[in-house]
Amino acid sequence: MTTRIFVTYRIVANLLVIAAALSTHAAAQATRPSAQSKRLASPRELLLEARSELPAVTDRAEHWGRTREIAQWLAWARFYDDALATTPMDTMFLSLAYNDLARIRAANGDVAGAIKMIDATLTGAAAARAKSGVGRDLAERGDFAQGMDVVRGFTGRALHDVQLAAADRQITAGNLAQAESTIAVAAASGAFVDNVRVKLAEAYFRRGNERDAQRIAREAKNPWDPPDFVGAAVARAADHREWDSAKVLIKTQNVDAVPNAFVVLARAMAKRGDRASARQTLEEAIPLALLVKQARVQLTALSAIAVAQNDLGFIASAAPRMVVPDLSANRDGFECEAASSLAAARRYADALAINRTAGCGFSSAGYQFSAGDVDGAMRAIQENGNRANFVAAMVEWASIAAKRGDLKTATRLFSELKPEESHDDGYLTPTVHEIAHLMAKTGDEDGAQAWARARVTPDQRIAALIGAARAMIEKQNPSALFFISR
Repeated sequence: MTTRIFVTYRIVANLLVIAAALSTHAAAQATRPSAQSKRLASPRELLLEARSELPAVTDRAEHWGRTREIAQWLAWARFYDDALATTPMDTMFLSLAYNDLARIRAANGDVAGAIKMIDATLTGAAAARAKSGVGRDLAERGDFAQGMDVVRGFTGRALHDVQLAAADRQITAGNLAQAESTIAVAAASGAFVDNVRVKLAEAYFRRGNERDAQRIAREAKNPWDPPDFVGAAVARAADHREWDSAKVLIKTQNVDAVPNAFVVLARAMAKRGDRASARQTLEEAIPLALLVKQARVQLTALSAIAVAQNDLGFIASAAPRMVVPDLSANRDGFECEAASSLAAARRYADALAINRTAGCGFSSAGYQFSAGDVDGAMRAIQENGNRANFVAAMVEWASIAAKRGDLKTATRLFSELKPEESHDDGYLTPTVHEIAHLMAKTGDEDGAQAWARARVTPDQRIAALIGAARAMIEKQNPSALFFISR
């Protein structure tokens, strides 16, 4: 019986592959705009065009990744038949691929359709895992009742994952009594609940209910980490903008941990709009860092303060207080760590001097780019003299710039690459995807599509076409943004 089911499954999969190939060719011919046409391609047309290029992709991992992306974005656009036809065009991890499509369909609001999709493509434990994933997603979005309906009759992990997701969501939403009840039910069914109990205890403590916090903490017999009531107390003080109380609590911790905790608190102040308190707190953190005895820990703490000061637009007064280590002594690798800490604080000359002595293979370029000094970063990476490193940096930085929404910098960096360097698609495909996505996201959908089609390899064209389609789908279906950002 098992053999018959397996053979039938393979026959169905092979038929789907044949159907996908035929439909891809027909759709690509029908939907690819001609040179004279000004019509903007739809997201489905872009994805089917990308799918038509899959046979030319020779790298196994790239073929698998692009196939999955095309199928998933077709599903986000609610073209489920196209998504199902695309999936078996690459046979790696098929059950996980069908699992993802079902979760996307449920996230689109069609839970019944998602369950039918699972029943049509998966069996046994794989089907149970897929349904549990759908139920867990529903619980995480706050629909605990429907999530439990999906796994009704299940036992073990398939049930427990949904229960624990529901409890976690309830804690985050502040429904602590409800979360406690959910945890009790999960514990009775055999779920490991100690970690979620710790989170509940901290939530009670943060709310000011120390009695229930201690009671729940005692019930968590074997968690991965014990409750951090000091951290919860600091968070509680910060919630109410009781900054002085938070500082007093922080100072009760180990002296080595205090400066970094002040940095976290200062960033929280700035996020809440209290920049004056943030600036003062970072200044107060400097003498606290100087109390740290270990040179390695002190340097790292001062670097973190300087980075925060720079990030928030303050004068980086912590940077001059950083002491360059004595390189005549054996520091067990401290030299290279020190070079990184100094560079992060924008003391590039000192960092490079250490690098020349210690031979860390270090470059300040990445830190300069992160600090916004694109020209300086490019000069630094060119001084390295290694073209492969230069290509890798340009590709990585272009991708980062695109994700930040800086199209001008992204395209400028990408233009530094030569056509003959485009063979390494493992580097380039994520970057062309992000650039095309940003072009379409910011309104230039026509330009994004033209730019995508102008890429020099099938891998890059596919990735860029997916990026352009993704931006259009995200505008139509905000659920995709929520699902992906988790």
